[in-house]
This record gives sequence, structure tokens and C-alpha cells, in this order.
Amino acid sequence: MGLFLISLIPAGDFDLNQVDDSTEALDRSVKRVEIAADPNSIQDLQSPTVSQGFERVRDNTADSIIGLYTESGLIPSVHLPNSLTQPRSDLAMVIVDGDVGIWDARLEVESSAEVEIRTTIPPSGFLVQGTTEELNKLEFNSVVVAVHPVPTGLLVHPLLTVVEEGSIMVEILGWKDDNLQRHMEPGLGLSSSLTDVASKWLIDEWSPEDGRFWGEIDLSNLAAMIEDPAVAYVAPLPVQPLICLMVTELMLPAQC
Repeated sequence: MGLFLISLIPAGDFDLNQVDDSTEALDRSVKRVEIAADPNSIQDLQSPTVSQGFERVRDNTADSIIGLYTESGLIPSVHLPNSLTQPRSDLAMVIVDGDVGIWDARLEVESSAEVEIRTTIPPSGFLVQGTTEELNKLEFNSVVVAVHPVPTGLLVHPLLTVVEEGSIMVEILGWKDDNLQRHMEPGLGLSSSLTDVASKWLIDEWSPEDGRFWGEIDLSNLAAMIEDPAVAYVAPLPVQPLICLMVTELMLPAQC
């Protein structure tokens, strides 16, 4: 048995001292790093590191949910019924120069007219709201390469673009401000209110919070409702809010 085990040892020198030396060579020291936090703050560990860089050049396009906006206009990617192709007079799709930083372009657009950028449509588009007079000023801005009309179909859930008859429970939303809070009125000199919209077009309307209404609408009135400047988006009412609405009307105890 001993001879058998010896035969398994590989040929060549096997230096036990070499193993001991490599073990002793390991660094057993422990380095301690301390971060001196600001005692007057629970979040300030140290000054942030700011690095400089360059923004990549963008295409002069805006890729929306209904198609691609180019300098020449909209290339549709979905079919919209005629009732949802009408332009909103208070909105414009603004394409900015891809060679200009998107943040710099945003500041330039908002400073050149009394308008509000409601959302960014990558890579180089802004959905802008304002009066017709103020929107027209944007065409003379040096960073703007194109200003296009916005069909009402951009502001509805895709399901509502394929169902045109009957009635449905919907949620209508108002516009957000810079603090992401929704409002009943759009401001900007646009005389409109989500409350008035809901009372005019919805059946059994109810507002769970500012800038939001739930209710039933006849789909034949959908296009007319979306033309109102106070409306930012319309979608079918999700199941959970629908249950909450029913519970509220029946005055039943529930957690929503």
C-alpha cells in the first residue's frame, strides 16, 4: 500500500520550504479607510466628483408612440382614426439641432417664448405647450430645426385608437409641473380646467386627486374632449381604480 501511494507522487523536486516561504510572503496587514461625514447632514459624505465630457451628436428626430418626427414631418407607425388626427392648437412637436446639448436646447426653447416643455421625445424632440402666438415664436429660435403639429391621437392610450364605439370607463390626466405634480389647469394663458372637461364629457365623474379624473365617456365624444388644453392624457381606467370607484359610490369599506 505504501509503495502504491509513493507511485502517485509526481516526478520532480517538491520543496516544502518553498510552500512555507510563499505563505509567509502574504501581506497580513489591514488597511483602514475612514470617511469623515458631515455631522450636520445625513447625506453629505464628501464633495461630489464632477467629470467633464461631451454629449453624443443626436439625430434631428423625435421617436413618438405614433411615429417618427423628422425635419420634414411625421412618419406614422400606427393607424389613427380620422377623429384623432386633428392637431391640438396648444401643442407643438419641436425638433432641436442634434449638435446642441439637449439641456442647453431645452433652456433656449423655454427662454425664447412663454411655453412649457411637457416632455422630451428622444432623441431631439420636445412636446411643447403654449398659445398659438407663443408657439409660432419657436420657429425663429436658432436651436430649432422644425416645429410640427401634434395630433390628438398622441395623447390617448393605444387601445382607445382602435375602439371607436360604445362607452368606457377612462382616466383623464392633467399636465405635470417641474415638481411632477399634476394640475387641473394648464396655465400659460390657456383658459381651461380639467374639472370643466370632466363635468362636460364624463358620466359620474370623480377626482381621486388633483389633476386626475375618473368616469365614463361615450367614445364618440373622445376626440372632442382631447382637444381641450387641460387634457394631457386619456387611458382606459385600470381594474383597481375601477373597483375603488364602485366601492366609493356604494359607500362600502375597502382599502384602495
